[in-house]
Amino acid sequence: HYIMTNNLTSFPFIVTDIGGTNARFGLVTGEKDSNQRFIVDAQITYICRNYNKFEDVFSEYLDTVKHKSPKHACIAIAAPVTGDEVEMTNLSWSFSINTMTQLNNLDSIRVINDFGALAYSTLYLQSDELQTLYKGHQHSDGTLHSRAIIGPGTGLGIAGLINNEATWHPVCGEGGHISFAPLNAHQVALRNALQSILNSQHISIENLLSGPGLENIYNAICHINGQESQNLTATEISDHARNGADKNSVETLQQFTQILGASVGDIALTMGAFGGVYLSGGILPKIVDVIDTELLIQSYLNKGIKQELVKTVPIHLVSAPMPALIGAAHWMNDSFN
Repeated sequence: HYIMTNNLTSFPFIVTDIGGTNARFGLVTGEKDSNQRFIVDAQITYICRNYNKFEDVFSEYLDTVKHKSPKHACIAIAAPVTGDEVEMTNLSWSFSINTMTQLNNLDSIRVINDFGALAYSTLYLQSDELQTLYKGHQHSDGTLHSRAIIGPGTGLGIAGLINNEATWHPVCGEGGHISFAPLNAHQVALRNALQSILNSQHISIENLLSGPGLENIYNAICHINGQESQNLTATEISDHARNGADKNSVETLQQFTQILGASVGDIALTMGAFGGVYLSGGILPKIVDVIDTELLIQSYLNKGIKQELVKTVPIHLVSAPMPALIGAAHWMNDSFN
C-alpha cells in the first residue's frame, strides 16, 4: 500500500471499493455494531462507465457527505498499488494520490488493492455471511494461519492475509494474470482456441475466471465443437446452463468450475493459506446455484503428492453485500492505530 498523510486518521473517513464495473463508497463514522464491526454509512454505488475518470466520481461522493467533513479516505481499488500513480487494470482510470489529496482538501488518502481490503474483511465477517463449500479441518492454531481470497468479477482478484502473531497484513499482487495451465487434452484445446480468439499467446486465468472469461470459454467451446457462437453474455450463459437450454453453456460452466477449483488449490498451496480460502467477487454469488460443488472440490484436491495438505484447507464463499468496504474501514483504522 501507499500512504499520503499529514496526521493520524480520525472519524469520519471515506471508504471505497472500486472495481471495473462498480464504484462503491461509504462513510465510516466510528460507530460499531454488536459484533464490534464498523458500521459503514452513506453507502452509494456508482456505475463506472458513467464517469470519465476516478476524480469525477470521488468528487461527486465527497459532495454528498461534505456536511460530515471527512478529512481522510481509504481507497480500495482494482489496481496494483506501488507508488503515487495508480492505474486501473480493467478500466481507463488513473490518478495521483498526492494530487487527489490536495485537490479535495483532505489530510490523508491511503490506497489498497481491492482484494487486499476483501482479504482483511475476512477477519470481521460473521458466520451467516459465509457459505462453506468445503470444510477441510481446523489446524490447532488455525486462527493464526494465512488466508487467501480469490474472486472472479470484471477481472480476477487474488490476495493473501498473513499473521505475525501481533497484526494481520494483506498481501496484494496481480495473481489473476498468471498463466492458465490446462488440466487435460480438452483444456489444451480450450487454451489453443483462446489463443486464436484473443490473438494472444499468453492466456491468463483471468481470461477464463471472470465475467468476460465465461464468455471466452463459451466462444472457445463453440469453436471447438464446430458451431457458430451466439455471442451470449455471461448472464445469458449462466441462465442457459441453469435451465439446460444450451449444451455449450452447460459445458462452459463445467469448465469454469473445474478451472476455478484447480486455481483455488494452486493459490492455497502457494500462499500456505491453511486458515482457509475465501471466494468472493461479483460473479460467484450469482452462479453458485449452477456450480457443481463436487467437481469444484475434486479439481481443488487434485494436487498430487500435496493432496493431503490441501485437504485440510476449507473453502468459504463470501455472501456479505459489500465486504471490501468493511475491510477497508478496519484496515484504515488498524493501520493508523
